[in-house]
Amino acid sequence: MIEAEKLMTAAADVLRLKLDPEYGPGVKSHLEVAVKMAALLDAVELDDEAEPAWVYRP
Repeated sequence: MIEAEKLMTAAADVLRLKLDPEYGPGVKSHLEVAVKMAALLDAVELDDEAEPAWVYRP
């Protein structure tokens, strides 16, 4: 699993962003959720011929 705190710190450094310590827990939480959502999408197997749908139908 991705270490959200290390990713948050590294990304802030690369982007030259000053991250206030009070925002750290919220940013870390959002990164953890984003990683979980990405894992769900990555788990879906698609055929090589798969195309995006033209119209979304739930």
